[in-house]
Amino acid sequence: MTLRLISCNCFDVSLINRRRAKKIRLLAKELAYLAPDLLCLQELISHRHRRYMESLLTSQGYRTVYTPNRMRTTAGGLFFASRLPIVAHYFVPYAQQGIKMSMQLGDRLLTKGCQIVRVRAHHATFTIVHTHMADVYNEHSTRQRAIHHKQLTELGAIISTLTPPLLLVGDLEERTGTSPYFRRLIKTTGLVDVTNHLPDRIQSTNTNVAYINAHSPIREEPGKYDYILASPSLQAAAAAELIFTEPSRVGRHDEHLTDHYPLDLTLNL
Repeated sequence: MTLRLISCNCFDVSLINRRRAKKIRLLAKELAYLAPDLLCLQELISHRHRRYMESLLTSQGYRTVYTPNRMRTTAGGLFFASRLPIVAHYFVPYAQQGIKMSMQLGDRLLTKGCQIVRVRAHHATFTIVHTHMADVYNEHSTRQRAIHHKQLTELGAIISTLTPPLLLVGDLEERTGTSPYFRRLIKTTGLVDVTNHLPDRIQSTNTNVAYINAHSPIREEPGKYDYILASPSLQAAAAAELIFTEPSRVGRHDEHLTDHYPLDLTLNL
């Protein structure tokens, strides 16, 4: 059985980009056209955009998972959709959240955490751990880095309680993949990075510049933001690539539909 999983950061921040609604709708249609078996979306924040995405995908036969929070947003900005039967699902908020008086306040208000979703493929089941970590907006801030590192440690502890096989999917905000906390996550969980072969991870479209100034060029920024880590038993069956690497026409402008190039995983079970 061959499964397809897509992981995508939507950057659903309408206050920064007035065309965000158009981009979300176009992105939703593109994802529905690709019809992956499993879909992991990060930063699908507003209920209005989440409802549109959910309506379109459920009309295509998907089951969806998300957790509303008190800010009328999607908890953690996380949204999951599956064509496969969902056996169980729950959301685990991280104990360590972003710093209030900093750029991490937005992360804190979203309540960063991870979705745990158990899906069934024929007679086998496996777990998807879907997450988006708090970003380090100021690389010189030891406090912001500490929040990120503590969340990585929490994530490792959560995964260690789960029964393999599993996939860890999402935006880990781990630029190089070489920090001691990330290496500890790998060692603790025994997971393998099945996206490590992708080209030196020119994965961010650096669209923040274009959001503020529509006439700014889209620039690529090297860095490894999004990951798919797999249990060793799934490693040989997994093959990943980047998609949506070219801009799309949004109104009168050419823009990337996502904050990072999405990951497209094929899994042969």
